[in-house]
Amino acid sequence: MMFIERVYGDGVFKGWYETAVGRQTGVKFPLVGKISTSQTNPTFGFTVVWKESTTTWVGQFFDRNGEQTLLTTWILRNDNSYEDDWESTLIGKDQFKRTESSKK
Repeated sequence: MMFIERVYGDGVFKGWYETAVGRQTGVKFPLVGKISTSQTNPTFGFTVVWKESTTTWVGQFFDRNGEQTLLTTWILRNDNSYEDDWESTLIGKDQFKRTESSKK
């Protein structure tokens, strides 16, 4: 789950990210990002630094009939040795939807 706590006038935003495991243990990780402020469907990027890796998401915001959705592609880089560089980077996709509790 991603929670955005504040969006500044220049498009910078801050919040926190909670994994499925984190929900059970109460562990949250800070996130920081930036959103373009001049588009109908703005693009954005944000980063979370975990204990031994970093993930950056890049994506676009869509509002379709009141359903607000972030479509993203992420890249995760693990802390690894030079020799194991080939297995250190993962790429995937995520979709975030605004929930009722997050609209408050």
